[in-house]
Amino acid sequence: MANRIGEFEIATRDRGLEWRRLDFSGAFADWIDTFAPGEREECLADVEIIESYANPGFLDFLGTRLRQALELVADNDPANTIFAVSGLMDLYDFVHVSEVLESLDNHLQGVVVLFFPGEREGNTYRFLNARTGWNYLAIPILLED
Repeated sequence: MANRIGEFEIATRDRGLEWRRLDFSGAFADWIDTFAPGEREECLADVEIIESYANPGFLDFLGTRLRQALELVADNDPANTIFAVSGLMDLYDFVHVSEVLESLDNHLQGVVVLFFPGEREGNTYRFLNARTGWNYLAIPILLED
């Protein structure tokens, strides 16, 4: 589906809606780059240390990125804006997608489209088919036959 994000953008704009994409690809590396060199080396040398830093550190970093993207359209019409979030595989093993969305609280006035690598059973989503999913009020966009 990620290779068809451009088609989603075209369809969104054709319907008169704004499109803002936020790609989390490379977000982990961006977050690690905020560390002092010695601290970065220490964290990367020990998985347990980096996992303990990731929540809440990486989670806060991602939430800030999302809020900054939302603020960029504050003067426009956020209720008519589609926020397309991709690159979610870079979150795997560090934070849950549901936690990132929950960090937005009431900041979101538009629609979020997650390009979610995983499976769906009913209203339960499993990220990368690796962990029990979360129930979420979502509408899946399915490929047509």
